[in-house]
Amino acid sequence: MKRMIGMVAAMALATSTAAYAQNTLVEIHQYFTAANLAALGGTDAGGLTTSPADRTSNPNLTAQPGDHVYLAVWIRALQGNAAGQLGITGYNYEIGASGNVGSFLPGGRRQRTLDAVGQTYVATPGTPTPGNPAITYNDGTTSSVGISQFFGLSGAGSGAGSSAEINSNASGDAAGAFMIQVIEILVSPAALQNDRLNLYFTTPKSGGAVYGTSGNIGSQATTAFGATASGAMDQKRISNATADVVGSVNDRVSTTPDAVITVVPEPGTLGLLALGLLAIRRRRS
Repeated sequence: MKRMIGMVAAMALATSTAAYAQNTLVEIHQYFTAANLAALGGTDAGGLTTSPADRTSNPNLTAQPGDHVYLAVWIRALQGNAAGQLGITGYNYEIGASGNVGSFLPGGRRQRTLDAVGQTYVATPGTPTPGNPAITYNDGTTSSVGISQFFGLSGAGSGAGSSAEINSNASGDAAGAFMIQVIEILVSPAALQNDRLNLYFTTPKSGGAVYGTSGNIGSQATTAFGATASGAMDQKRISNATADVVGSVNDRVSTTPDAVITVVPEPGTLGLLALGLLAIRRRRS
């Protein structure tokens, strides 16, 4: 049985106590890991791997002005509340940003469609889409964070039971997870020390069918993005206002950023600062 989760399903869930009871455990987990230029230009998983340790903390990276930063996007299927296999038949998402956004620019993207070795997972038509900073999340009212779209829609899907379906019994590329995208972030040469970019996975602002699952009959797709500050999976439920999310039904983001990039001084700058401090101390002595 294939289920596509969207606004109608979300409204039904909000009025169904039974559905809430069946939707307490995460079924889909999507998260970032650090990547590299070779992975951006590569094929398949680009040589990248992931481990269970990556699921308990979100990437917290440092970069210098002018640097290029790369992040991989991983997705894995969990069983949720059912004992049987669960499969992911579709996923669509966007990436928002907050912080000193003007010091960072979205760069290249490689969306993997998992079409190697006879598999048939195919990209959602028109994706990946460039980001539009005029699109904001949380409607600008339920959060003071100020999250705007950094990368636009990406997504893919397959028929339930096909060779490309991401399911809870699959070995994946590593640790049961599939690498589905690599993104590049450019740090402005004019970026200042401690400038920070917070990145957030978010369900598409336009609503519609954002995630589809099969094999877990009677439940709704519960998607976790990254981890909470305490290392637990962030439960980004499409219609549960008490989960670790802020925002309205169709554009929720986590209260914890899914990845953070912080600007640090170049080594030469640090050396000049050290020499300056030494000179000051000598004068005082």
